[in-house]
Amino acid sequence: MMYNPQLDTFICVVEAGSFSKAAEELYISAPAVIKQINSLENSLNLQLFERTHRGLIITEAGKSLYQDAKYLIQYSKESLIRAQEAMNHNEEIIRVGISPMTPPEVFVELWPKIQKIYPEMKFKLITFENTPENAREILANMGKNIDVIAGIFDETMLELRGCDGTEISREPFCVAVSIHHRLAKKEKITLDDLAGENLMLMRRGWSYYGDMLRDDMMKNHPEINIVDFNLYNVEAFNRCENNNEVLLAFKSWESVHPLIRIIPVEWDYTMPFRANYNDLKNGVHETTEYLELFLRNLLLDEKNELHNRSMHISGRFKETDFESAKADIGNTEADTESQKADIRNKLLAFSDMISEKTINHTFELFSICGKEEYFGRTIVEDITGLKSTRASELIKLLVDSKVIVSVTGHGKGKYRFQL
Repeated sequence: MMYNPQLDTFICVVEAGSFSKAAEELYISAPAVIKQINSLENSLNLQLFERTHRGLIITEAGKSLYQDAKYLIQYSKESLIRAQEAMNHNEEIIRVGISPMTPPEVFVELWPKIQKIYPEMKFKLITFENTPENAREILANMGKNIDVIAGIFDETMLELRGCDGTEISREPFCVAVSIHHRLAKKEKITLDDLAGENLMLMRRGWSYYGDMLRDDMMKNHPEINIVDFNLYNVEAFNRCENNNEVLLAFKSWESVHPLIRIIPVEWDYTMPFRANYNDLKNGVHETTEYLELFLRNLLLDEKNELHNRSMHISGRFKETDFESAKADIGNTEADTESQKADIRNKLLAFSDMISEKTINHTFELFSICGKEEYFGRTIVEDITGLKSTRASELIKLLVDSKVIVSVTGHGKGKYRFQL
């Protein structure tokens, strides 16, 4: 499993509205649910729920996590499936991300050469949508689910996303117009042809070369109206067609929209067409080195030896780390047992009439809440299964025996262990 399974429990608690109802749905005990939520909160250093006598109230942090948790879980499951497929079928698989803005034609055109040099090489095409969220996530996590994306990218884009890339060619800026536009039948467009037109340009800061063209238009061709938009996707092409505007585009995007024609322009502005992959600062060492050498051999006719063919993320977990982790777990378990012994001693020192059942209820409460987590009567009821009156009696006993102490700042009737 590639994500914290406690997220599943968290989602269930949010949707069920209580620990006990979530426990019923998950077929586990309420104390086990509470323990998982407490552990998740501690690991994230966030309070996801407020525990009140009226029940659970999800915090703002909890709401934010809930909105993203389902996506994270699904994305992790799909990633694992893709990784298993790659492992089971062929280690020499390069996963190519494709979308309307990043079509696979470049690899199709290079395929005869690839097969000649690397006959064992396989490609797997992985589709994705052009949305702001996808663009950020995919480019920031290159090498994990997608190894390479070929498309129009300059240094500004790569720097923002933490990627690297091998330049394949320079692509001239063209314009896209509706097939019904007055310029649609031209084979080449001049700057004079664009006078009076609305020219759709991606917002400033998207591309160094795009900003150069923008500055030139604003300074030397004020007769061309600059119109900003936020993202290259199908919606941008729909707007171009519906509003009869002119969209800055590239020839490789001809198949994006059936009612759009892309036409060259008489200017010298170009953009790099790159095969983009992750770089070393994001920790994807073998994949980055493998792809860079592969592409240099393919495009520049170099003869670099490809040592790694497994396309995986570099592992840094050494045997010493594993032994250290086991030692930490052992120490934690020893500390817990020592603290339980302290609890037993305190209770029996207070009264030798305390039952073993009461001691076990106290251990259950401590196992879930620990020394840091505060709790009230409702939590005690959920964890121990005691009714309201008996839960209150247990709390009084633990306070009187100085096993727990009242805390302030978290509402009335809140306690934590003191050991």
